[in-house]
Amino acid sequence: MFFGITKTDKNNRQQCEYMQQKVLASESVDAIDRVVSAVSDSFDPQRAVAELAQVLNPERAECIIFFCSPQYDLDALAVALNDQFAGIQVIGCTTAGEISSEGITANSISAVCLPKSQFASEVIQLDDIAFADEAIVEGLISQGVTALRPRALKPLEGHTFAFSLLDGLSIREEIMLPVMCDSLGSIPLFGGSAADAMDFRDTFVFAGGGFHKNAAVLAIVNTTCPFHIISSNHFSAGADKLIVTKADPEKRVVLELNAEPAAPEYCRIMNV
Repeated sequence: MFFGITKTDKNNRQQCEYMQQKVLASESVDAIDRVVSAVSDSFDPQRAVAELAQVLNPERAECIIFFCSPQYDLDALAVALNDQFAGIQVIGCTTAGEISSEGITANSISAVCLPKSQFASEVIQLDDIAFADEAIVEGLISQGVTALRPRALKPLEGHTFAFSLLDGLSIREEIMLPVMCDSLGSIPLFGGSAADAMDFRDTFVFAGGGFHKNAAVLAIVNTTCPFHIISSNHFSAGADKLIVTKADPEKRVVLELNAEPAAPEYCRIMNV
């Protein structure tokens, strides 16, 4: 599942509502220039993207971010996205459920449009991240920040965020994210990992007009709008302890818990 706000996280929800009210109350943001989201449950790629475009008004877009079910014909979906949003920076990923104004859905595509009157962005595509050289990644991000600076609508400090999407099966988040954070400096970073409806076989990110495995995309976004990065931990500690006694860190696989086979021991503790 991609990132979101938990229903029980009252403080984060209040912060989000406050920021939404600030944006809606801003006299500088006309109705046509507000951030707009859309969703389609049509399984025909051409129709689905056309339905998104009717709501998103792509002629005003600086960047479009989408999240889609992996059940789509991804090649056909890429063609539809490129045709409908030609000349616009489009990024996205496959998911294990889509989040929209209708709540959490499945077998759909949702998207958000950042209007160019309020946003300026620079998109960086990182390929073959399983073998990516950290120095090269740092250089690409530094170049991205430099390229964004002359087009920024506000000073970068305090008015810029970075948004990342990574192939969820690349097992490279722990390596790539610290490099991104260090390269971005004071620019806050948030994002998520691509999924595939919990099948754990093929996960894709979309950038440069196509879907890619073993890849990541980073959007550095400058805006005149107020924003707030929300972080939420939806796990709660139980009374029993699980100690990892055997694991394969490179594959992120836990093999033993409490010196017992991991899956049966976890189920015993959880009364499953």
